[in-house]
Amino acid sequence: MGLWRRLMALIFRRTYATGIIPFAPGRIYQCTYRSGRPGYIIHDPRPSIFVLSSDNMYTTGLNAHYLGPLAYTLANWIIAARKGNTPLNGLVIYHALKTMYPAIPKLSFRKYFTKNLKGVLVSAGLSNMPEPNAVETMAEAWIRKINQTFKATVAPKEKIKTEEQAKQISQYTRMTQYDKVHPASPLNKEYLITHRRKANDKNA
Repeated sequence: MGLWRRLMALIFRRTYATGIIPFAPGRIYQCTYRSGRPGYIIHDPRPSIFVLSSDNMYTTGLNAHYLGPLAYTLANWIIAARKGNTPLNGLVIYHALKTMYPAIPKLSFRKYFTKNLKGVLVSAGLSNMPEPNAVETMAEAWIRKINQTFKATVAPKEKIKTEEQAKQISQYTRMTQYDKVHPASPLNKEYLITHRRKANDKNA
C-alpha cells in the first residue's frame, strides 16, 4: 500500500508540474514567493525579478532588491542592450553582466521553484515586442526608468551614449556566443593574424 501511495504521489507531482506556466526570459516581474517547507524563512517574499531562465521546475533571475543603487546600473545595461537589438539568452546575459558589472550577479542572482513563484509582468525588459499585459503601475522606480525610456524621445547626448553602449554590448555578445566557442571565427584577432601570415607565406 505504501508503494502505491508513493507512486500516485509521484504521478500527481508530475501532472501538477506540467500545468505550470514558466516566466518569459528577459522580462521583469513583480512577484510573490512562498516556501514549500513549513517554518522556512524567506528573506524577500516579494522579489522584483529580471528573469534569466524559467521552466516548470526552476526560475533563475536577478532580484533587484539585493542591489540597492546598483538596480539603476542594471536598468541602464538593459536599456543599452535593448537598443543594441542583439538576441540574448540567460547565460549570455549572466556572463556579460559578470564581466562588466560583477557585483550585480554576485549580489542578486537567485534560483526559485517556479510553482511557488507568482508574478505580474511590469516591464518588457530586453524585449522589443509590445507587452500590452504589462502592469506598469506596479513597477518600481528602476523599472519605470526602463519603461519611460522606450516611450519618450531620448535627448541627443543620452542617445549617443546609449548607442555607444549598445554597440559595445552587441560586440561582446558576438564574442561570447561565437568567438569563444570557435577560435577560427573571422572576428578572432589571433586567427586573422595567423591567416594573413599563411596567405603571405603562400604568395612568397
